[in-house]
Amino acid sequence: MEKTNSIDSTTSKKKLSIQVSLNGLSFCISSVEKETIESYNEVSFAFMEASKPLESNLKDYFATHPNLHQKFDVIVVLHHNKMSALVPNELFDEDYIGSYLQYHTKVYDSDYFSHDGIDFLQAQCVYVPYIHLNNFLIEQLGDFEYHHSHSVLLKSISKLHDANTSKVYIHFNENQADFLVFKQEQFVLLNSFDISTPTDLLYYTLFVMEQNQLLPDFHEVVLLGSFIEQDVNYQLLAEYVRNLSLLNSESLAAKNYFSASVNRKHFILFQA
Repeated sequence: MEKTNSIDSTTSKKKLSIQVSLNGLSFCISSVEKETIESYNEVSFAFMEASKPLESNLKDYFATHPNLHQKFDVIVVLHHNKMSALVPNELFDEDYIGSYLQYHTKVYDSDYFSHDGIDFLQAQCVYVPYIHLNNFLIEQLGDFEYHHSHSVLLKSISKLHDANTSKVYIHFNENQADFLVFKQEQFVLLNSFDISTPTDLLYYTLFVMEQNQLLPDFHEVVLLGSFIEQDVNYQLLAEYVRNLSLLNSESLAAKNYFSASVNRKHFILFQA
């Protein structure tokens, strides 16, 4: 299953941003010169042919989308999963990079590890990229830079956050919720949870607030990702969190002509 949207562009320099997870892939093409997003696509792996390997299905997809075969001046790939951890620079040793993940996720000797620098935190985001998807994309696109989606999410939210307030930000897509907590100017937490039901989401929201001494009747919770006011996830949270809001996407939409809900859903991809 695929969703596509686009606008016209005459720019000569192009940037391709791709976000990959185990459930799907999304990408956008933007103008380097105008800093505007021209088009975006979503592909759900669940609707690909089950009898064929993932790489084979993706190869077929690339073959039928000529816009992916144009010349790109910049290519960025984002890996979206829970297999990440923030490590202060003073505690980080690349020789032991896998050890930072072993306490909250299963790691194997065969795993490949990478890290992104988070300058404003003086920290590293250590993570496991989907190396087989990286290899496939190298074959299709050539060289590119890649990062973890948490790195982009954290850097982007830190720029939007009002340092005079304490807030919880929840990014929800597919079956994963990423929680970020800021207490005024101080970043406190980034953690991810598997979400199967709206009750799961409510539980982890109240749990994160309680653990960080934030009050559901007072402190604001800001939602981004696939939240909309009409869905059951939003409605259930609204029963227990007084100051609940969707991320204001007006400033984000200045770089494209897409709706507010699209800009929230693809917030990470559009910020890459």
